[in-house]
Order: sequence, then structure tokens, then C-alpha cells
Amino acid sequence: MSEQDLRATFDAVASQYADVRPGYPDELFDELVAVTGIGPDSELLEIGPGTGQATVPLAARGFAITAVELGGAMARLARKNLAAYPRAHVVQAPVEDADLPLHAFDLVYAATSLHWVPEAVRSRRPHDLLRQGGHLAAIYSEHVSDESGDAFFLASQEIYRTATEQPHPRADAHGGSPDDEPRLPRVSDLRPEHLDPDLFEPVGFRVFPIVIRYSAERFAGLVDTFSTTRALPPQARAERLVGLRRLIDHDFGGHLDLRFAMTLTVARAR
Repeated sequence: MSEQDLRATFDAVASQYADVRPGYPDELFDELVAVTGIGPDSELLEIGPGTGQATVPLAARGFAITAVELGGAMARLARKNLAAYPRAHVVQAPVEDADLPLHAFDLVYAATSLHWVPEAVRSRRPHDLLRQGGHLAAIYSEHVSDESGDAFFLASQEIYRTATEQPHPRADAHGGSPDDEPRLPRVSDLRPEHLDPDLFEPVGFRVFPIVIRYSAERFAGLVDTFSTTRALPPQARAERLVGLRRLIDHDFGGHLDLRFAMTLTVARAR
């Protein structure tokens, strides 16, 4: 399955995506506002809002937001979630093709989505949309080591090896590593998103660790939203999810405390 096909897989599980994907802490948005200096008159553009996990918190602060979403089901659910915020609206289109005004935005941001923009325009497209001196922010949700052996991660690797394709970078937060000895990154391993240095000057990077408890069923639902899981043939996908539920129920007491680190990279347009 091509990269373009993979990024379209989320639309089939839009409601599930909204329910099981980890949200972003308020402190991250506090930092984003402080570093970029955006205010009441600022215009924001979001790349790939999904169902609005990073849109609603900023819309609730009163910002004007244009959110550009590829998937139709995702866009409809995002509009529903943003109904109470008249200054936020959703455009359904790939951001690289969307009819957007150039040099019109003070902040372009992407939450767990910038890597899906074609590499050739991943820095150039946001730069073209930003006003001079505007900012680009890349937010990611990373599954990180529990610093205690990562027992579940290691125990689940054989289940993930049923995959028939290598994972897209960042697309599958659990398992599927092509390395001989897969491991989870530590918080200290995380680094800023790479952006074209000819177009952007780095101005900030912070990490926000959180812990979320998942039941076996809810964790399987989370994994079912990963693009590499959605890309599997139906039987292989079902076997993966059944295997994970069984492992958690039988060997891990029916639940997992998952460590995530939300990263925020901010850069200023040159």
C-alpha cells in the first residue's frame, strides 16, 4: 500500500479514532501560545485535524482556525466537534492541494500529521502559507519506554510480526519495528521535528509526558486505528487484535498503563 493510500486509512475509523487516541495536555497549548505569541487577531491553519483533538483546545481559546482535513468522515466529525466555535471551520482536501490564501496565516500547526504531507512540500507548503515571521508547529504523540523493561512491548512483538508491510515512520506507535532488537525510545531520546533550515529557524522544543490506562479492548481499538493495522488483510488484522487482547487479559491483568510523550517543535519562517 502506498503512502498516499496509508494516510487515507484513518477515515474508516473516524469515531473510534476520536475515542481511543490520546489527547494533548493543556500545558502543550499554553506553551504553543507563549512561544508563538499568537493572540486574538491571529489566523491559524491546522494540517490534518482528524476529529479535532488539537483543534478544539485552541478553538476554545477563541482563535480563528482553518483546519484542512483529507478524510470526509474525519472532516464531518471535526465539524460536529467544533460546532460551538464559530471562528473555526474545516476544509476537506489534501493540504498540498487545498485552495488556501498564501502568506495569510500567523501559525500553521500539525498534530501527529505533518509526516503525512508529501516530503517534497512538507516544509515548503507551510512556509508559503505563513506570513513573514509566522510560525510552524509540529506536535507528535510518541509511545515511550516505561524505563522498567517494557515487558508488554517486548511480549507483543511476535503478534506485530504478522504485519505484511513495514510501518510508515510514526504511523504505528506500537511494534512492527524493522530492527532486529526493537525498543521503545526514552523521553531523553526524543528530538525536534526536522524542518528545512533554509525556510525555518528553530525557536522551541518541549516534551510533555503523560500516562494513560487502557483496557485490553480499548488498547485493541487504539491499535486498530494505526495505518499499518488498517492496511492488513481483514483476517490478519483480526488476528492481531485478538492476539493483543488475549495477551493483555492473560498476562497483564487486563489493562496497560501506557507512557506517551507529546512533543512540540516550533520554528519561525525565515
